[in-house]
Amino acid sequence: MRSREPGLLDWLRHPSPGHGVSFLDDNGNWAWTAYHRLAHAALARSGELLQRTGPGQRVLITHPTGPDFVTAFFGTLAAGCTPVPLSPPQALSGTARWVSHAAHVIQTVRPALILTAEPYRQLLEAASQEAGHHSGILTAPPTAPAADGPQDLAETALIQFTSGSRAAARGVPVSAANLETNIHMIHRMLGHFDTVGTSWLPLYHDMGLVGGFLLPVVLQMPHQMMRPGQFISAPIRWLAQYGRGTGQVMAMPNFGMDYVVKRIRPADLEGMDLTGVRTVITAAERVRPSSVASFYRLLAPFGLRWETLRPMYGLAEATLAVTGAQARRVPRMVGVKRTGERFGQAVEVGDVREASELAHLPNDTDAPLVWHLSCGQPSPGTVVRIVDEHLAALPDGHVGEIAVAGPCVVRGYLDQRTTGTTRITKDTLLTGDAGFVMDGDLFVLGRMGDCIQVRGRNVFVEEVEDSLFTAFPSSARRTVVVAGYRGGNPQVTVLTTQSVGVDVATAMLDTLIRHVGSDVDLAVDVVPRDLLQFTSSGKPRRASIWRARTESDVTVTTLAVHHATAVETAETGLPGRHTALTGSQR
Repeated sequence: MRSREPGLLDWLRHPSPGHGVSFLDDNGNWAWTAYHRLAHAALARSGELLQRTGPGQRVLITHPTGPDFVTAFFGTLAAGCTPVPLSPPQALSGTARWVSHAAHVIQTVRPALILTAEPYRQLLEAASQEAGHHSGILTAPPTAPAADGPQDLAETALIQFTSGSRAAARGVPVSAANLETNIHMIHRMLGHFDTVGTSWLPLYHDMGLVGGFLLPVVLQMPHQMMRPGQFISAPIRWLAQYGRGTGQVMAMPNFGMDYVVKRIRPADLEGMDLTGVRTVITAAERVRPSSVASFYRLLAPFGLRWETLRPMYGLAEATLAVTGAQARRVPRMVGVKRTGERFGQAVEVGDVREASELAHLPNDTDAPLVWHLSCGQPSPGTVVRIVDEHLAALPDGHVGEIAVAGPCVVRGYLDQRTTGTTRITKDTLLTGDAGFVMDGDLFVLGRMGDCIQVRGRNVFVEEVEDSLFTAFPSSARRTVVVAGYRGGNPQVTVLTTQSVGVDVATAMLDTLIRHVGSDVDLAVDVVPRDLLQFTSSGKPRRASIWRARTESDVTVTTLAVHHATAVETAETGLPGRHTALTGSQR
């Protein structure tokens, strides 16, 4: 008979001797803290919260990755309250933008208390004033006696916010059952590993919070954590931990893979041994084959095996993971004809290969096939269906909306907005993502709200970006592709902050024409850096960018334009045009 799997707070009652978490400090040193010390500090924070507020209240947490976040989060849980993680200011570019985002979160959850670090106090006071809701702000270590033990968990164990890539972020109430089920399901899916490794993922986003923090702590694994900014400043420090044999699981979105390839050279890896890595999870956004190929080309000579690759699909409304590739098996990829992605119809598959063959495929934007990596099969107890616009199930191999049901799906949102592309109806999560299922594997195409129709075919912006970044890899992270309609005509625009010339812009335009076709208005614009807006998890806020480009008087430089029948180039400052993006908002 299998023993009971640990609950969220069991580690506070029985901390494991000899295990703990190492945090990277500002001097580049790893500081280890035992689980029993973290547990005592969490119960001390719990005792203070019980003196200041009652069970069931919401507590906003704005701490950078470190022991204070751990003890604030679990201290809130142990007091019977609901933690609400909020990104620290440096996670969003621009102070005014962060204050506006924080005000939105505060107004939505109306927290009883805010736990934070002293440097953030003034900004949180400004956000509270903008929200019209004032809470007590605690920055000092707790002074009250530690609680004897944790209280019963609140009905809502966590409120996490969506990325807000299409509209204002939405609060998602997550139950303890949702969290515990997802944590143990992920552990089983990945093969009951003994240690995660080193996580640099942000703790206010579902992938980093659940997979990179809650899972190892609840299971009391040896673990290392660093702040996202520490990864950005020196990704070699993160990779070196695995090169020394410390860690079995890597996890990151496309951006992380791209950044490692950009910043690390083979000479930096001399002496590293990556054969101990058992799993490389890539998720949080559509998995880009070119990112995966470049990452494995760099690291395979140092022991990273293709069998470790585990593309996954998940989202905040499903607590985290929905599907994952099978362990110790190279995932499949399918090559779909460029004209073969029509909503409600079967994809036109031209080829099926193992993902390891990505390393040998040419970077050819003229290729007739678009390659999609499998995100694996549904987790145990989870049901994934592909549905049409009437929510009727579609057959295998047909393109439609991804619908999810199961014990990890939450019951709804904090607000009652019905305009989002992601919706929850009864027990089913309608994700707003397009994809298809083939032989049990899920293939994700992109956001339905970020695509346009060209002659009945769905053109997904994520695919257009992938094609562009394959041809122009240096443009990634400084370039965003947006799409919409002007005067009823579909348009795709490349917005870049790079100082590119007309020749490069024209070459970009040629790439778009080959990928999208000549029936779409296309443009390449050089824009101010502030125009490119990103969520706290790094996703481009395409709807906001489109509106800023078309509705404001921001001055841009249009270098290349294609008007369906002819290409022209012009270097002129053009004001934004007044056109609204069609389609629903997330």
